[in-house]
Amino acid sequence: MAKNITLLYNINCTNLPDIFIETIKQFKHVKLQLSIDDIGDRNFYIRYPAKWDDVYTNFQKIKKEPFKVSITQTISIYNICNVGEFRNFFNDTQIDYNFVYNPSYLHISNLHPQLKELALSQIDMLNSSDKGRLLFELNSGGDEITANKTIIYINMMDTIRNVDIKTYLKEYEHIK
Repeated sequence: MAKNITLLYNINCTNLPDIFIETIKQFKHVKLQLSIDDIGDRNFYIRYPAKWDDVYTNFQKIKKEPFKVSITQTISIYNICNVGEFRNFFNDTQIDYNFVYNPSYLHISNLHPQLKELALSQIDMLNSSDKGRLLFELNSGGDEITANKTIIYINMMDTIRNVDIKTYLKEYEHIK
């Protein structure tokens, strides 16, 4: 019956066995939505412990197939400062945006003030429809109490994972 069915599937590209590709090729139409949040070491930090080489190799494998492919990038304080670079990297793939709303301290409205200018320059690299939504989200509030929770959360997660945000997200090097 697969030849009569359209399959819509969400994957994060961390594990893509060949049997999966061969199985979904049997469907009439296949639409794959790839959940990828950033590139290289930044993706490792955001999607800890995802290995970028695996994610990108699997992305390339998928792109060789006759599937309809799009990427859903979930935007947070971790990747808003690189959203334009991400768009340029995946320039021939449709990108849709999700936003982290919970926990609220990861929402881009709570981005550290020192990083806002960098985020705005990255947003400026996008097309007008994407710019509007990202600007709306970036400027939709935020407060000092929530911003402080952001710092506490980052420090806690870095301690648990034995990593340092500044190693992976260079824009955070000068943030205390």
